[in-house]
Amino acid sequence: MKQNYAIETASFIWQTYLFLEHLYGRELGTIVRFEDVYKTTLKSLKEKQLIVRDLPCLHRNPLPFLIQEYLGALSQIGVLKKKENNIYFIDKQIKIANNMEERLKEEEKFRQEYYEN
Repeated sequence: MKQNYAIETASFIWQTYLFLEHLYGRELGTIVRFEDVYKTTLKSLKEKQLIVRDLPCLHRNPLPFLIQEYLGALSQIGVLKKKENNIYFIDKQIKIANNMEERLKEEEKFRQEYYEN
């Protein structure tokens, strides 16, 4: 993601926070609004779970663009489907592996589906 430079926190950490808050355990068709994801991100900042880099050369807040990229990436892999501007719905559930064997199988399946086609 282009905007990742603005976040000091590792991508997998902040993306996991958003995933758990907005996608995990939700039914297919559940609405995901950009505004709600942005509010969750601001809450993570306030609670110091997410750290934004102090980059004086930035003249705008990178968080909205970072979130849009993340939601767009989830749309590209079919997890979300864009309904209208800044509104998505869950179109595919992500399975969380219970052990390393399951995780490796899911990784391989994902790789085959999205990188080898």
